[in-house]
Amino acid sequence: MAAEKHPLDDVAKGKVELPKAGAGLVIVVTSVYNGRPPENAIKFDEWLETPAAEAALAGVRYGVFGCGNKQWAATFMKFPARALGGLPLVPMGEGDMDGGEVEFNYTRWQVSAVVSLLQAYGAPIPDAIKDSMYPQLPEYDMMLYLGKKAEEIPREVVLQNVKTAEKRARSKFLADSKAFFAEVAVNRELVASRESASAAGRSTRHVEVDLPEGITYTAGDHLGIVVFAHLDRLGLPRDGVVRLEHAAGQDQSHLPLGRPLPIFNVLAFYFELQQPATRSQLHALVKHASKESEAAHLSKLAEFGADNTGEVSEDRATLYEQRTLLEVLQEHPSVSVPAGTFIGMLPPMKPRYYSISSSPKHLPGKCSISVSVVQGRSPTGRQHLGVCSNYLKAQTLKKPYPTSVYPSNNLGPEGYGMPTVAFVKDTGSSFRLPAGDAPIIMVGPGTGVAPMRGFIQDRVADGKTENVLFFGCRDESDFIYKEELQAWEAAGSLKLFVAFSRKPGTPKTYVQHLVAQEKALMTELIKKGAHVYVCGDASKMAPDVRATLSRVLVDAGLDDGFEGGPVEKLRAAGRYCEDVWAAQSV
Repeated sequence: MAAEKHPLDDVAKGKVELPKAGAGLVIVVTSVYNGRPPENAIKFDEWLETPAAEAALAGVRYGVFGCGNKQWAATFMKFPARALGGLPLVPMGEGDMDGGEVEFNYTRWQVSAVVSLLQAYGAPIPDAIKDSMYPQLPEYDMMLYLGKKAEEIPREVVLQNVKTAEKRARSKFLADSKAFFAEVAVNRELVASRESASAAGRSTRHVEVDLPEGITYTAGDHLGIVVFAHLDRLGLPRDGVVRLEHAAGQDQSHLPLGRPLPIFNVLAFYFELQQPATRSQLHALVKHASKESEAAHLSKLAEFGADNTGEVSEDRATLYEQRTLLEVLQEHPSVSVPAGTFIGMLPPMKPRYYSISSSPKHLPGKCSISVSVVQGRSPTGRQHLGVCSNYLKAQTLKKPYPTSVYPSNNLGPEGYGMPTVAFVKDTGSSFRLPAGDAPIIMVGPGTGVAPMRGFIQDRVADGKTENVLFFGCRDESDFIYKEELQAWEAAGSLKLFVAFSRKPGTPKTYVQHLVAQEKALMTELIKKGAHVYVCGDASKMAPDVRATLSRVLVDAGLDDGFEGGPVEKLRAAGRYCEDVWAAQSV
């Protein structure tokens, strides 16, 4: 059965003709960001409101799976195919990226869709339908050059191989995003006392990146960073040389195949290593376990049906504890996985996104990000260092390529020295400054102040002074950008309110408390048409700010019965905007 894959916007552009009933099935799998359609579905979203959509969707069999985060404020569910004459083949599936069950939810929905499709065509349902729940992972043959060391490969050969790998790693998505090799112009600590930051394990970095000619951004955009992490866990010689060849499954590798590469470069810089193990990976490990007890345990871990018990068993706890693939291997010592097979199980490193903390009106040719360096312990007790934040912390200045291609020279105090791939991403959200002179109210604790800093720079450059910021931090040492913010306040360009949650001798205060205290100011500005911007933690801070502002506006008599309350009315008008994120290890 042939199938085609297209972005949703291709439908709106007329590049795809939807098959009518009896001729095919349309499967829509889409992500969302803060309740809005993804970048490649914006035109599709608009197209759904046109007469052309009704004509195209009438009689079309379809299924929909939506993937987002329950912590975001809304859900993008505007797919009125049924109302337009479409024929739903399977109930809508939903995946919550914050719940750790996306793989399970998607696979269950996928199997249901396949069964429904077979039934619609009168085809028999094979007994092996469950095998489709575990997609085949690619495999590679890895040949180790005995007696040969990485230093024996000429520097120019390794650099060319690395550049080739980088081009593959950028893929069509990054190519379309105009990704570039970034030069770090500034990398400085923002936590006031370096000794305090070290003692408390806290660090926040201000990182400025030079932008190539032709690359621009707007205050409120994101900077995507593709990182290259370090692995030293497979027992292969650190200075060894290997060659990879594709052996089985779809080649998903972004590594150059069929040529010698230092094992360090192969394993150190291109794979996601800190993601929780998936059921597909666990299923693939079963056949490599020499002990029956370990094979049985892995098989049970990979079983989807176990989730229907409703109980949190030891096996479910393993998944809840977010064990990585490497941790699973350590706990099952009889599992012996060939290195090439292991590489095929690892997904490529994904970009990390940071809110840009500058305005091109203030910092032309560059952009800055504010990076909270993630350090801590996983639920399994493993010391965890956020992949991207620690990578950025270690980046040296003005070195787009390594001074050395060998591991002994790349991991010293001066940093990794490996290329940093970056790209500017317009999130397509409403997180944009108002076009006119309307006041703005900003709520950004911690590194949530990043886009607010860009907004203030932009507004100051245009001479707009009705800017209010609610900033939150633990204590004075975490008061990042203190001098800049206070200078804007002294110049009359900013009203600044700071909440300290851990300051000695001061009551614990959060940003929502200050919003409540300044209810008169909030009400006055909202009546004047102010736009509200909230950036930071989606799990507690953002909901608390929404609830607090809603109470303030209701108490001020600004609730006119709009469904969802006054804050939802502001959101519908584009005047309440959020750039929030779930807890993650970056």
